[in-house]
Amino acid sequence: MVLLPLPLRPTIATTSFGFRLRFNLSKIGTEGLDGYEKDTSAY
Repeated sequence: MVLLPLPLRPTIATTSFGFRLRFNLSKIGTEGLDGYEKDTSAY
């Protein structure tokens, strides 16, 4: 987890983006890049 200074406290948008980024990274770790490509093509 990244610690941010108080003026840069995460908003809903940044936390949901960060969550999706962590989710995608874990997906790459489990399924490899093929699973990542399939997942991002849905967006």
